[in-house]
Order: sequence, then structure tokens, then C-alpha cells
Amino acid sequence: VLRSIIEADDKAQILLRVSMVQGTDPAVPEGEYMVLGGERQPIVSIASDRWFEAACARLRALAAAIRESSDLAPHLIGYHLEWFEWMQPRFYEYVDTSEANCRGFRAFLRERYADDAALQAAWGGEDTLATACVPADIPMDDAAHSLLTREGDRRYTDYLDYMGGLTSSRIEGFARVLKEATEGQNVALAFYGYYFEIYHASAGHFAFRRLLASPWLDGFVSPTS
Repeated sequence: VLRSIIEADDKAQILLRVSMVQGTDPAVPEGEYMVLGGERQPIVSIASDRWFEAACARLRALAAAIRESSDLAPHLIGYHLEWFEWMQPRFYEYVDTSEANCRGFRAFLRERYADDAALQAAWGGEDTLATACVPADIPMDDAAHSLLTREGDRRYTDYLDYMGGLTSSRIEGFARVLKEATEGQNVALAFYGYYFEIYHASAGHFAFRRLLASPWLDGFVSPTS
């Protein structure tokens, strides 16, 4: 495809969109796939470290192959990183309750809370750092519960903080791979910051400050509507 573009326009400057989505693969353990509404999806969870490491390797290999190609490299100005526009699929209905996402959330909680007592004081109840689960009952479209300030809502805000941090860390991680693989010669962009389009932090778009401060990203693709 790249060569056909160059053949049609020998002065073409190409921004290559690269999808990081991984679908069904027999080699991927069942627990790495997204679970929405109790149903396993044909999409590997963004929380899967296995997916992230493999995707980094593929991205690094792609960047190296293009840099080594004397006819392609001069025309490629950068990469546009994509994963469902970095929104959790069906975020307005469900959260991902996969094993991978539960592991990631518990790791986040272990960094936020010193021990089980601290978690229980914040959340109420008897959850522990080893047993806490992704809260599948986050209020999504409930006008009477639009502010998460009630007793017991801390489990929700913790999860939303986690998802924003996870999403932004994945974007930044991929961008770093590209910058290192191309020795800073190509720009790295990503979809993010849909603040006029997305009304709920469950999408993963509410950690823009981190990405704006990142040295690995050059810009963002965000709608203005």
C-alpha cells in the first residue's frame, strides 16, 4: 500500500495509522480477552500485559523495517496509533471484567492503598487488595447519580482513575517504542481528548494531562464537535 501511494505521488508524505487491536488468537489465554456484560469478546483487553509486550515488539519491527527501506523511509513522517480510538468498547454500557483487567485494577489498588484496612476504610465492606474486583455496576447514564460523591462510590472513582491511567500509559508506551525505534525521526500521534464527545470517564479518555506532558507524543487527533 505504501509503495502504491509513492508510485502515484513521488512527493507523498505519509502518516501511517497503525491499529494495535488484537482479535481472537488460539495462543492467547482466555483470561486476556475482554468480558462485557458477562460475555467474552473477540478482543484482547487493553489491560493484558501479554498483548502490550507483543504489540510493542510488532511495532518496533514495523518501524525498523520501514527505516531500513530506502524507498519508504523518506516518505514516512510518522505513525498514528489506534485502538478503538482509545475508547473502551461499549463504555457507555459496561466495564471490562476480564481476568486481565481485574489483575490490573488490583495492582493499581496496591499502589494506592497501604493495606487491606486502608482499602476497606475507603470503600466500606470487606474487600481486600487480593480480592477486590472491577465494579461492574458503575452508574453510567443515571441522572440521579451523576456525581460520584456518595458513601461507597470510592470503588467507582478508583476504577475510573485506573482506566484513565491504564489507557494513557498504553498510548505513551507505544509512542516511546516508536520514538526509540526511529531515533526520534518520526512523529507519534494518537486519538485522545474527546472531551466534547465522551461524557463518562469509563471510556479511558480522562487522563489527558499525563499525555500532554509526555515527551514521547507529538500531537493528538481529537474531534471538536
